[in-house]
Amino acid sequence: MDADTRINLNCSRTELEGFQDYYEQQMYPTLVKLEEQREIAIKEVTKYAIIALGLFIVAAVIYYVLGLTIHQENTNIFIIIVVAYGLVASIYVMKPLSQVKSEANNFLMNKVCSYLNIKYSRKAANFPFCIFKDAGLLPFSFSLLP
Repeated sequence: MDADTRINLNCSRTELEGFQDYYEQQMYPTLVKLEEQREIAIKEVTKYAIIALGLFIVAAVIYYVLGLTIHQENTNIFIIIVVAYGLVASIYVMKPLSQVKSEANNFLMNKVCSYLNIKYSRKAANFPFCIFKDAGLLPFSFSLLP
């Protein structure tokens, strides 16, 4: 492991004893791969954003060349089309990065919770917040927790 990429974790709590080794052996290699995937996804997002913007500009030029202007009667339709295109384009453009983010989130939560012997669930109702509270891992107290 490179000295500049090594993370020194504060593992002074008994619950985290040995976590540094666990991190380096079980988590770090996958995190390096996920970072590489993230960099590739950012390039894809940039490429897709440029394509989406280019298509929008071409459509706007065609709209103008055909002599269609924004009059009061078609302004609402024009706005709806622009907003719909923007939403669809942004969802499609951000998809590669969202997938990497979701994969990284699931990996990290599963590994950390596995180390702490906590069953991980994305549903808040099933998540054992009390275990985190008792371990002192929550930065503030929840008044709803026992």
